[in-house]
This record gives sequence, C-alpha cells and structure tokens, in this order.
Amino acid sequence: MYSRDQIETFRTILKPLCDTGTIPPELFAVALKAVKEHWQGETSTVSRGPERSLSRKEVAERLGVSSRTVDRYREHGLLKGYSYGPKIIRFLESEILAFQQGQNKEGGAQ
Repeated sequence: MYSRDQIETFRTILKPLCDTGTIPPELFAVALKAVKEHWQGETSTVSRGPERSLSRKEVAERLGVSSRTVDRYREHGLLKGYSYGPKIIRFLESEILAFQQGQNKEGGAQ
C-alpha cells in the first residue's frame, strides 16, 4: 500500500519532529517500523494490487440490506469497518466477499 517514496516522505516529515523533541524517538522508530512492515507485507504478494474499499452504501447494495443493517453487522462484529473520521467508515471488498460467501454457506446472517 505504501511505496518506497511514501515511506521516505513519512520519514522526512517525522524525523524533524523527533529531532526537535516534539515526538519521542521511540515513537518515531515504532511508527517507521510499522510503515515499513506494512509496505513489506503489501509487496510480498506480487499478484495483489491495492485493495478496493467500499462505503456503507455500497456494502448495503451488495448485501441487499439497508445501511443501518450494515451498521448493526459492524456493531456485532460480523463485518469489520475502518473509521477514517467520525462519519467515514470503509469496508475492504475482500472482507465483504468473504462475508457473502459465509452467508451463502450458513444460509444468512445471524
């Protein structure tokens, strides 16, 4: 998901904050390590491109339910949503497909 250039940009932005004491060196090291590991994990699978994320509305349409039902599924741990702010929630397409496959095998959501 992160390119080498993005990792370098991340380092360029955070390093001065670390040098001036705005953030502790430990936090800088942990954050940079996490970004690098994420990048290595994403690039270790050659055939995999960037994963598409879906809005609540798109998920509801795919599942044939309302947006509120998608919220309930998320609240009960049936779907994993990723918050990008107080009102922005996205879902990974692969996780929605896996949920659909599970529904088909079990005969519906619980």
